[in-house]
Amino acid sequence: MALRLRKDYAPIIYAKILRVNPLGVLMTKFSKRLKELRQEHGLKQREMAEICGLKLRGYQCYEYAPSCPDLDGLVEISDYFGVSADYLLGRTDCREMNRAISE
Repeated sequence: MALRLRKDYAPIIYAKILRVNPLGVLMTKFSKRLKELRQEHGLKQREMAEICGLKLRGYQCYEYAPSCPDLDGLVEISDYFGVSADYLLGRTDCREMNRAISE
């Protein structure tokens, strides 16, 4: 039986084969999308740092990829921009969030 892998795992597998940081692939997409969203909303890095509760250099690390937010930070950023966390991480190109409807 052949092993079936999801397509979105391919970058991580290739990264392991090439012996590079597997999160680097995802974080590059995250950094790029974060910067695009910030610019689309006309915000400066300093303003985003304040929104995220970070110092300017801490936020810049998100955009330049040596650092990433924790789970709570990722959720806050995705909620602020109205996009899904999967979109921010580069797992999908669909910006829409899937929200459960509570009654």
